[in-house]
Amino acid sequence: MKKSLVEHKVEQRTIETITQMKEEGLSLRAIARCLNQMKVPTKKRGKSWHPEMVKRIVNNSLFD
Repeated sequence: MKKSLVEHKVEQRTIETITQMKEEGLSLRAIARCLNQMKVPTKKRGKSWHPEMVKRIVNNSLFD
């Protein structure tokens, strides 16, 4: 079975938001706090955002 990438618009918007916040100078902790306040869901159903999750997204989005 061949696997392929599928566009996920909600995830893309979340990544764009995180990237923009980072470019504006917010810390990983501040970004996580904002995402939690905005009630942005994580992939870990019901888990809240934490700085390490944000860091992984920031580091991975550098290669896009």
